[in-house]
Parts: sequence; C-alpha cells; structure tokens
Amino acid sequence: MPYYKTYNKINSVDKETEFENCIFNNCSFAESDLFSVVFEECEFHNCDFSNAKLANTAFKDVLFNDCKLIGLKFENCNPLLLAFKFNNCQLNFASFYALNCISTSFNKCELIDVDFTETNLTSTIFNDCD
Repeated sequence: MPYYKTYNKINSVDKETEFENCIFNNCSFAESDLFSVVFEECEFHNCDFSNAKLANTAFKDVLFNDCKLIGLKFENCNPLLLAFKFNNCQLNFASFYALNCISTSFNKCELIDVDFTETNLTSTIFNDCD
C-alpha cells in the first residue's frame, strides 16, 4: 500500500479533515478536538492521543503502534467501517462501550480499567496484554 504523505511531530489537525494512506510519527493529539476527522488506512507511530475528543472521528483500517491512547472514548467515533489494530499501546481508562470491535488486534497493550461493556469482541485478539 503506497503512502501519500508522512507527518512528523505535528500537534494538531483541523476538524473535519480527511487523511488517507498517511503515516504519523511522533505526533501529539493529546486533549485535541478531532471532530469529524477521518483517518483511513493510516498508521500512527509513537503518537499521543490521550484525552482527545473523538466525536464522529473515523478510524478506518488504522494501525496504532507504540501510541499513548489514555482515556479515549472510542464509542464516540463514527462506527461506519471502524477498524483498528493496536500494537504496544497504552489504552488505560479507554472505553469501547457497545462498539463492534470485530477482529480487532491488541498486541502487547496496557489495558487497565478499559470499558468493554456490551462490546462485540468476536474474533478479537488479546496477545500479551496487561
């Protein structure tokens, strides 16, 4: 899959922006309002999303690698085509309440006090998670 653009060390994005086939390295979106931002077929490496607002945010086939995702309310995301994978991420205090997280992969993630109430975890993989 060819990537169109790589973003390094950015700290914000405009609301209602669309990113397709992008790589984000060492970016901080902590406390950001990501209202209606679309991330499609993107990768995030060493990024911080802690306590970001995810109202209608779309994550379509997204990989989070070595990211800090503390306190995120994924249930506020746009559920259409929602698909993500997590590798070596901190997801403490996150919530996936009532989402369809079918075939989601959590590999070597920290998942302390994460809410999976009523979440569809069919075929989801939890590999070496805390």
